[in-house]
Amino acid sequence: MADSLPSINFGFEDLRNTMTQFTVKFDAFIERGRKRVLEERNQFHINLAEYEGMSQSLKLPTTASNTVY
Repeated sequence: MADSLPSINFGFEDLRNTMTQFTVKFDAFIERGRKRVLEERNQFHINLAEYEGMSQSLKLPTTASNTVY
């Protein structure tokens, strides 16, 4: 009886290939995003350190004559 039934193609191979292609593209997208966030974070810390260094070098020594009460 099973020999007389038609074979049915559900397209699982096409679906598997499409999912694999999506996974590769999605992984690349996530990796680019992680790299961008890391670069932005590092640049922020560099800028912050430069700002703090500049603000330290521009501070005036505190004396009684220039202290605001």
